[in-house]
Amino acid sequence: MGGNFKFLKDNEIHILLSCDGPPEVQDYNRPCRNGEKSSELVEKNIPLILEAFPHTTFRATINQDNCDKLFDSYVYAIRQGFTNALFCPNCRESWSAENIEKLKDILPTPNKLLTI
Repeated sequence: MGGNFKFLKDNEIHILLSCDGPPEVQDYNRPCRNGEKSSELVEKNIPLILEAFPHTTFRATINQDNCDKLFDSYVYAIRQGFTNALFCPNCRESWSAENIEKLKDILPTPNKLLTI
């Protein structure tokens, strides 16, 4: 375990991983500084993070361009091994009425979440 992980564990610090979902969502929302895709880097490190911190929270930003991918992002998080997930709409952008309705259609679906 690397020094940073050891420090976090020794001090009982919990972490949250900002990852927005499958590669097409992650790469769109969070490109690297040089413009390259970030999904490969994130996916490569998820197993290391979850091994050291099994209760790490998967934290995704939902915006208008990917709000229809919210459920796909949830499934992605579960398949990667996360047991905690947090989805936050981007409140810095003005949401269209159409996309607010999309979110309303997606969010209240607990039965869907149990059938993965």
